[in-house]
Amino acid sequence: MFSVFWMMESWEEARPLRGPTKVNFLTQSLAGLLASLVSSYAIYRFWKQRSGTTGIVLGIAAAAGAMAFHRM
Repeated sequence: MFSVFWMMESWEEARPLRGPTKVNFLTQSLAGLLASLVSSYAIYRFWKQRSGTTGIVLGIAAAAGAMAFHRM
């Protein structure tokens, strides 16, 4: 669901762009999405071994922060 919202937001922002510029914009957005998902998962895995609840909360917080600051 997170990925769908991320790419929908990127698609809306890229609407006025044309051709290679639009493809470049969406490719950068996809790379940002992958980076945020990997970092959120890494935070979750790191903290899950120490405390399950903390891992979930910090993983979700990292994903929410990435979404909030996406294309600001």
